[in-house]
Parts: sequence; structure tokens; C-alpha cells
Amino acid sequence: MLRCFIVLLCFLASSCYTTQVSSDSYSNSINWQQWSTKIFENAKQQNRLVILDLKSNWCHWCHVMEQTTYEDKEVGKIIGDHYIAVRVDQDSHPALANRYRQYGWPATIVFTSDGKEILKNRGYIPPQKMRTLLQKLHLNPQQQNDTSQINYATNHTLSEEIRKMLKNKYRKTYDEKFAGLRLVKKFLDWDTIEYALIRAQAKDTFSEKLARTTLDNAMNLFDPVWGGMYQYSTHGDWQHPHYEKIMATQIRAIKSYALGYRVFREPKYLRAAQNTCDYLQSFLMSQQGTFYTSQDADVVPGQKSDAYFALSDIERREQGIPRVDTNTYSRENGWAIEAFAVMYAITDDKKYLSIAEKASKWFLENRKQGFGFTHGENGKIFLSGNIALAKAFLQLHEVTAKKKWLEQTQQTLQFINENFRNVEGGFCGEMQQKSSVLQPVNDIEENIFITRCANKVYHYSGDEQYLQIAQHAMKYLATESILKKRLTEPAILLADEELGSEPVHTTVIGVDKSAQQLFLTAQKLVNYYKIVEWLKTEENATNNTGITFPQLPFSAAFLCADGSCSAPISDANELEGLLLEQALLQKE
Repeated sequence: MLRCFIVLLCFLASSCYTTQVSSDSYSNSINWQQWSTKIFENAKQQNRLVILDLKSNWCHWCHVMEQTTYEDKEVGKIIGDHYIAVRVDQDSHPALANRYRQYGWPATIVFTSDGKEILKNRGYIPPQKMRTLLQKLHLNPQQQNDTSQINYATNHTLSEEIRKMLKNKYRKTYDEKFAGLRLVKKFLDWDTIEYALIRAQAKDTFSEKLARTTLDNAMNLFDPVWGGMYQYSTHGDWQHPHYEKIMATQIRAIKSYALGYRVFREPKYLRAAQNTCDYLQSFLMSQQGTFYTSQDADVVPGQKSDAYFALSDIERREQGIPRVDTNTYSRENGWAIEAFAVMYAITDDKKYLSIAEKASKWFLENRKQGFGFTHGENGKIFLSGNIALAKAFLQLHEVTAKKKWLEQTQQTLQFINENFRNVEGGFCGEMQQKSSVLQPVNDIEENIFITRCANKVYHYSGDEQYLQIAQHAMKYLATESILKKRLTEPAILLADEELGSEPVHTTVIGVDKSAQQLFLTAQKLVNYYKIVEWLKTEENATNNTGITFPQLPFSAAFLCADGSCSAPISDANELEGLLLEQALLQKE
């Protein structure tokens, strides 16, 4: 997915500026307000425009713009006379962030009082340019051309033309020289890595090359002192990192290197995943066992820190530690819980499972509202956090076989379906409010998550309401006008393939350590689209597809498909080999 790339566009509009300002050299003079529906009501009453500063707490150029542009007296006066100023941390409002993510951070959006967009700007705006823009917009508030109209697909499958287009993009966007995507920004794109690893496991040579070279080169983005992965590198290579460490990047690293280790059996990949988990525990984990959001790149906000990150641990600590955003959001925690559960599946190390379950328990006790979850302390509810937690609960069910986690997944998906459903197709990032002048919009990544998660729940439960949820999300993803604008979207190919086929289905029966080993072995297949059941009984048992198994004097696993199952498999190594054969058959 290109979410990371889009976020990084803030650099493009900022790279020509070198202003550095001490954090204590300014004082805030603009009356910044919080985002709400009342903003536009007030703007209409006061005959003002609305200016939105959509920033991120880890963003260097957001700090610079805050300290220079918004502290400029003339800028402050123009805003004070003609605008209502709103500042939002994008991590705190995922739906708003998704709406404007393509503009990077900081993003500057100016609205009329009825919500019409008259400016959408990417990156740092120096004071003089901002003065000119604000005066021009105040005197002549012309709405930008609206190209957001979507003609939704009429079905929930990709056309052959679209499938071919997406497969070609997967290959053509690979950088043969430097690996990764063919972009000036180099970052670890999880969707491409997942797609490549699944196909590499099935002996696709191009995908093996893509996965290996990208994983090897992306290791240059790891912090050699504290661990954790820097967000990206500039200059078209992997040698010029930008040092912020955001949760999304850490999760991509954990999952990519954990599964890369499983496919290629390279110990360095496992160490990379483990070191990233260690970083999260050391720097981005609260005492209550939940996860924070990000760590800034700047020791002093607004001042570059290249020299700082070349220092040793002791030398860094003498200068101070970059600020950690200690907000506890459902989205970031859902991502982290899922990643730690994946680490348990790959390593069998129960410490990872313990961490995942502890964070999940906290959210169930502190952020659950009805069947859904609030994003942060302000009580707002967004799709992003709910689908992230649904995926996390499903991963916990898969690695523990505990039905309570499947039930939590089902409840959360029901909440999503009832509150975020877009009648035309897919699911919106926030609930519709009658008084809102901005209509909620769909996000591609969130709808990919829903499609794949709900489809798996359908195969675990047999309840067709979850298949219908998956198909409704896929209807949005199959919309041709959206897909043709994307650089690459291999995760949509996976979602489409999964909806159109049966998963790899393993049923384990038994109560002893042999049964546990068979269950853990089945978990290690690098394929999201797998169903692994563990029926903890020594008597006749029936799996979720209605197949009844005879009582056996030993623990066994069965590979099931199309209403029938294999002969019993009692050896874990044999099961692993048969699962890999099944993966090969699925890719033919």
C-alpha cells in the first residue's frame, strides 16, 4: 500500500527550505480551534473562511511551519481578521487524515463556510507566500474543481483487464537497481512485500528477487543503536534516512521481516523483526502495556538531527531523547497487537502473545463503546481503529484457537457494518453526521482490511453476513477509476483472489503437545488466507465446515477442501511439506 509514500509527500514541498528555529523562540498568537461541525456554522455567522493546518507530531516541516509561518505577525493578522483557524494532529483524526493524505504533512486546506475547498496545499509554506495566498483567497474565494465523483463498480470482483493491469504494475514498479518501489522515496511497502512473499513461497522467481532485495536494502533504515525503522530514505536510494519512527513503519518492518524469515529462513530477517519489537517495548510502550504513536526525528523541534543519529546511545541521551507522542490510539494499537501475534506464530515465543493479549485486554476494558471502539481519549469513533482491532482480534484467534477472540472480531465487524457502510459501495472512514458539511469518504486501505478480514471470518464462522460485508467492501475496491490512479495495489489483487477461492484449511484434533505442535506448524504458512482450527478433544469432532472426524489414538491434522479432508497427518514436518504443496497448487 502506498499510504507511507503519500504521507511522505510533505518532503517534496519542503526540501528547498533550510530554516531552523529554536523551539523556545516563538509564542503562539493565532487562536487555534479544534475540528468540529460548529466550525463551519461559526464561519458562516462571522463571514469568514476556514483554514485547516493538518499536521503530524513527528513531522519536521510541521514544526518549522508552526515556528515560522504561523508566528509571522502579518500572517497572524490576516488569519485573525478573515479566517477561523483549525489545527489537527492527523494521527488523532484518521478520517480527516485519509481525506487529505495525498497532500502530505503539513497539509493546508482552506474552506468556504459551506465546506467548499478553495485551497489544498502540500508541505511547508514560507511566511511571505502564505500572506499572499491568504489575501488572495480572502478577496476571491474560488472553489477548486471537484474531481472526486466516483462511479462505483457494479460487482465485487475485478475484471480481467484490471487484474492484468495490477499484475503489470506490481512488476513494473520494482526498482531493478535499488530495489523497493521505483520512487525517489524508499520505504518498506508491506502490501508489495506480502504479495511477493506469498508468491516466493510458491517458487515465483521474480517475486523472490523482489522480496529478498527489498528486505536486504531496507535494512539500511534500521536504527543501529536503538532499533526500530526510520520512516523512509530520499535521493532514490536507502542511504539518506528521515529519522522519525512512526508506528505504521514499525509494524510493516515486524511483519515483513518475520514472514521473510519464515519464507527464506534467513536469521538476519528474524533479528530485524525481533529488534523492532524490542524498540517498541523500550520506547513506544506504556506501563499499562498499550502502545504509543510515534517518535519524532527532531531532538529540538524544527532542527534537523542528522548528526544526532550518528551518535552512540550514551551520546544521544546526553543531548536528550526525541519526543514520543504518548497518545494511545486504537488504530496504532490494533496494528501492534496483530504484529506481536504474528511474531508469536513465527517464533513460538509466548512473550509476544502475552504482550498482544495484554494490550487487547486494556482496549476491551477502556475503549469499548457498545460493540465498537473509540480512537483516543476524546471518545471519537473512526473506522480505522475498529478495523485495526478487528484484524488484531482475528489474529489472536488464529494463534490461540480461543473463540472469544473470534467473537470479538465478529462484534466489531457488525459494528462497522452498521455504522460506516457507504450504500454505494465500501465503508466510510467516519460516521455520517447530519450537521456536517463534509461527507465522509472511503479509504482504500481500510476497505482492503475489511474485505480480507470479513471474508476470513465468514470461513471461520460459516455466517454469510460476513461474506456480504467483504463483498460490499470489494465493490469499492473494484472501481476502475480508483485503481487506474494508483501506483500499485497488490493487496487488492490478494483481496480479489481470496474472495474468489477457498482458503487453505487445516483442522487439528487432539489435546497433547503433539497437537499443539501441529497447530503451531500450520500457523507458520506465509499466507493470510488460511483457516487453522484446533479442536481440543480426543473424541469424534466436527469442524466448522461440518466435516466429522473419527476418534484416533493420536493427535492429527487434516487438510480440508471442497467438503473432504486428507488422511490424518501426525508429523509436523510432513504437515509443513503438504501445506507448501497446497500453496503451490493455489498459485497455478
